[in-house]
Amino acid sequence: MSDKLFICKICGKEYNDIHAFTAHLGQKEKISVYDYRKRFNLLPLCPICNKPCCQDKSSRFRKTCGDKKCIQTLRENTGKKLNGLPASKLGAEAAKKQWDNLTDIEKEDRLKRAENTLYKNFGVKHALQSKDIYKKVKSTCLERFGKESYSQTENFKYEHSFKYEYDSIMFDSKAEINVYKFCKENNLYVEYHPNITFEYFGADNKKHYYHPDFKIQDKLYEVKGGHFFNEKGELFMPFSRDREDIEIIDKNCLIKQQLMKENGIIILLNGETDLIEK
Repeated sequence: MSDKLFICKICGKEYNDIHAFTAHLGQKEKISVYDYRKRFNLLPLCPICNKPCCQDKSSRFRKTCGDKKCIQTLRENTGKKLNGLPASKLGAEAAKKQWDNLTDIEKEDRLKRAENTLYKNFGVKHALQSKDIYKKVKSTCLERFGKESYSQTENFKYEHSFKYEYDSIMFDSKAEINVYKFCKENNLYVEYHPNITFEYFGADNKKHYYHPDFKIQDKLYEVKGGHFFNEKGELFMPFSRDREDIEIIDKNCLIKQQLMKENGIIILLNGETDLIEK
């Protein structure tokens, strides 16, 4: 048995150095490494779809065929193998951890810069208010996850499968925790999810119920992310915009917003505390 590492399948010549072997293929056999591998079924195969792996600009073989879905799947599988969680979920965890380590001033500065950039580039304050961005998000989700809306993906289900605990209370978001902490730090009476219910009939002629997020002192407050408001400042549903009943849902949002206005309920965008009356 030969102790040589590389044996040319065309002429049988043996080499123990990869560079000498590839030089032989190009200079003597007049064939590229890729064509040589292809001719003798030696191309590395994508572990996801079993198609031949693609090459980079340096003619080195990549780990997949180059299809974006295969690349994403391999990343997810690698993350799960090494860390017990898919790569996308690890990214979400890392981003949350990084955000938690920021001071309140740093958080406010980042949000303000992001808002200014969006307004400069697209004329809106929040990404999903832009039709161009929405189309891009929809296209990217379809390409990466096979779903047009991120809310339909397994990643979304994971990210929303838990709540946030603070002071032995389970909150729906970190923005709500910020409001609660502000009240405690300023010795304000605060009640999360007070036993207060408002009824209203939606555009679908069905009865709906609304529960405010907070009662602070003698006022009621609702914590909402800025992406829930369009460029006109109207409450709407930013997710699953391709639903057949999306118009009804948006109308119900407007009815709910009007109800909040009529009952003096104050909306705190992204958990901002400037509007809280002391």
